[in-house]
Amino acid sequence: MSRSAALIMLMLSAALALPACSPTGTVSPPAATRSAHFSAPPSPAPAASTSAAVLHAGAQTLIFETPLPSDSAQAAVIRDFREAQVLWVKSDTAHRLVAPIRSYLARMELRRFGGSIRQFKTTGDVPAGTDRMFQTRVTVLSAHRADVSTCDDTSGYRAKNLATGQMDSRYTAPANQQYLYEIWHLTRLGAHWAITNVTVAMLPDPRAKPCQP
Repeated sequence: MSRSAALIMLMLSAALALPACSPTGTVSPPAATRSAHFSAPPSPAPAASTSAAVLHAGAQTLIFETPLPSDSAQAAVIRDFREAQVLWVKSDTAHRLVAPIRSYLARMELRRFGGSIRQFKTTGDVPAGTDRMFQTRVTVLSAHRADVSTCDDTSGYRAKNLATGQMDSRYTAPANQQYLYEIWHLTRLGAHWAITNVTVAMLPDPRAKPCQP
């Protein structure tokens, strides 16, 4: 998931460990933990006045293609969601937790996220390339809970080895698993919305089909 590195790595690891596993699951880095029901991505909402964002985190570029919603409460959720993605990638790049990520990941998620950081540190890799999110919208919103659904184009994702400068092919997903449908579950944590876990669907799950090119 970026974050995308963790998603690709975890989904591929699950596929290698469990050849008959379902293409749908809830991923709480660093492990896929349980299946969950969710709907297919809805039709894109009308464009708001706020432009999409292209953000850089180390060697990776994160593209948030969907404009912020016009509703201020939903826009706040999306802003914090974006910030969490950037901090996730920065932490993987630094091989440590980068402030203020503790404000954007729930406590249990921070513990699980440590596995992603350790994996990158062990291999000497950092996230690179691009990760593009589109058809992003808030699907659930209450005082203490929010869900953000999005399509995730990981086809441009790469992992670069710091020692050699070469790209690590272990993090490259097969072509039919590069466009994902995700629901990011968030909870209110102080002044911010923080990620608790993420639900992921890939082909051949029909709910991932609207995300395909």
